Amino acid sequence: QRYHLMVEDQTTERIFHHEVFVVTKKMVSPPKGYRGDYDDFVPDPIVIAFIMPVYEPLPPQYYVRIVHDTYHNADDICEVN
Repeated sequence: QRYHLMVEDQTTERIFHHEVFVVTKKMVSPPKGYRGDYDDFVPDPIVIAFIMPVYEPLPPQYYVRIVHDTYHNADDICEVN
């Protein structure tokens, strides 16, 4: 599954960072030989690190938006201040 990660300002007029990342079945599935209940399995978190430029004046907060590449309304937004 392909996702777009974007860092935007408060008014969503400016995109400070954008990248595409892929979540594979292997990343969210139990390891081979897993004997527990599949419903109890919790995959490791996906960590994405990046560096972005900071412009003056600083916006009061940034928004991190994750959007699925294919499905509509499959997105999430997180406020960072």
